[in-house]
Amino acid sequence: MSKNVKISIIIPVYNRPELAARCLESCVNQTMSHEDYEIIVVDDRSTDNTMEVLNEYAVKYSGLVKVIQLPENSGGASRPRNVGMDNAVGEYVFFVDSDDTIIPETLETGYNLAIKGNCDLILVTLQLDKRTWPFPQPLSDQPKRIREYRRRYTVGMNNMYKLSKVRELNLHVYEGLHGHEDGLFKASFVMRLPNLSWNILWDKRYYIIDDERISVSTTWKNTLFYQAVTSQIINPVIENSSSMSEAQLEFFQDSFVGILSWLHKGDFRRLIRDKAAVEQISAALNISVRDLKFDTNFPEKTKLLINAFVKNNQVLLQQLTGAVPTIFSRCETMTKYLAALKNVSNRYVLLLAVKDTYGTHIDKDLQKLLSDIGVSSSLIESGNDGRRSFICVIDEGWTMYEKHGEKSAQDSYTCQLRGTRISLLSAPFDGGNSCSIVIDGVDYAMNERGINLVVYDKYSGTIVDSVAFDTFKKGIPVRRQAVISV
Repeated sequence: MSKNVKISIIIPVYNRPELAARCLESCVNQTMSHEDYEIIVVDDRSTDNTMEVLNEYAVKYSGLVKVIQLPENSGGASRPRNVGMDNAVGEYVFFVDSDDTIIPETLETGYNLAIKGNCDLILVTLQLDKRTWPFPQPLSDQPKRIREYRRRYTVGMNNMYKLSKVRELNLHVYEGLHGHEDGLFKASFVMRLPNLSWNILWDKRYYIIDDERISVSTTWKNTLFYQAVTSQIINPVIENSSSMSEAQLEFFQDSFVGILSWLHKGDFRRLIRDKAAVEQISAALNISVRDLKFDTNFPEKTKLLINAFVKNNQVLLQQLTGAVPTIFSRCETMTKYLAALKNVSNRYVLLLAVKDTYGTHIDKDLQKLLSDIGVSSSLIESGNDGRRSFICVIDEGWTMYEKHGEKSAQDSYTCQLRGTRISLLSAPFDGGNSCSIVIDGVDYAMNERGINLVVYDKYSGTIVDSVAFDTFKKGIPVRRQAVISV
């Protein structure tokens, strides 16, 4: 007589016999009848006695525990989870990690809640077993309170998913990432499922995480990670925005904030140098913020990063994430900056425009440094010739265009570099007192008095740095773009 399986528990295992036994003990001792659920344990080709322990449970709980061993080690939990899903027959799948446990009422309570609301997803409240979290009061119907609870206490993929919906979406755990594929799976399920119905097991901590063994891989295959984020989170918002509910847009925003917290500094730098990826993220964020605001409880830097992505502000993104090359970011004066730029100027496009130029503090040494990077005009003030317009485009050490104008004249120049339109404008004090350096319709000049400089990588299409040299001040300090408020 075949079982009518309500829930399939999927447990990926590798070289953890004692922990796997502890996990299985919590799973076999549920208040739900053994006839109503199954436990699928997928071993990622362990090299110790893990399989012996698993087989003992399979014999002892025949009909409840099923053990599958992969033919070779996959190097992560994704493939074992996918194999488990492929073999599952329950109405819902519930992912449990082999070093975690669940309390006895988890399956029964979760399933009853799912059936009552015909839910596609049941979020299961987590508890770090060695850490005391303030247990929240019962949830009200206030959306902000529910959202805060969901983001804080139901992270990861250790939730209950309606299996028919997973298969309808042809959804699998992304393989090869070796880190945070669980969050991507949940986010993708939520983002791509029309008319999502969900609820939260909130009255207890049903899922206990062994926080002493939490580990996050730092050796991601970065290109694959960006592809996964784009396909699983970003594109669904862009493609399905008209049919997405407010809850789904909230999930997207919270998932994106999760990505911000996952990325290591080096990964983030690679991401924001990918112009197409940043544009996709900006498009998706702009879709979501049209309908609802970001949670004000996010950390201040996170809000600044979100705002920078929304505005597609590459300069601010680089400054917030420390992506400005160290050789530039540590320079505090014009002398040090130009000396550093001299060594790498043949790799970049240098775009200069002045506002209210004042050459009192530009001496022969500074002019020599300007000449070294490709500037031929003398910006040293002589007599009453100060405060003139000036624009210059230097392409990998070659002076493509340069104009030092008259005292009251406004000058402009437009060109194309690898299909990118670049426009510069300089107006002295008597000619409008402004400047701009526009790349693909976005002005990256700081529009500060003095010499404004944008360092541009024409091959990746990214802004390397944007600064201004204040020639009114002694020593000519480097001014960087101020952090904008949200």
